[in-house]
Amino acid sequence: MSRPRTLLPVMIAIAFMFLGGCVSDEPRLRMGEERVIFMGTVEKVEPLGRRKATVYPVGVNPLFLLVVKVNAVEKNQHSPIAGDESINFAIHSPSRLLGTEDPIGREFRFKATWVFGPERPKRFSWLQARPGTAGDK
Repeated sequence: MSRPRTLLPVMIAIAFMFLGGCVSDEPRLRMGEERVIFMGTVEKVEPLGRRKATVYPVGVNPLFLLVVKVNAVEKNQHSPIAGDESINFAIHSPSRLLGTEDPIGREFRFKATWVFGPERPKRFSWLQARPGTAGDK
């Protein structure tokens, strides 16, 4: 006597339900970290080191200075992001982050992870940009 093979599809469906909720391009937050979300317009992209600037390095091997004018802050408690101010990031690849070769004057919705906990240096550990909805350029 053979048993019906209904258990395997049910187990696969349950696994997909649980894993589907965990898949995200955003890193999970740990203690002493917060998600920062803001709208900003790219003011400048240039090779790092051309001018003196206080920058927040993001990721590994930063090669470019990315200057963003913060238009609106959606979510923020501890980070230095403030509306109507510019912030300087040191990033590896502007085209990879922004998805375009000509980002100057365009608005993006930025998400970042700000690390602020005690015993950890204050910094941005992750940055994402998606095209904004306001009229850019």
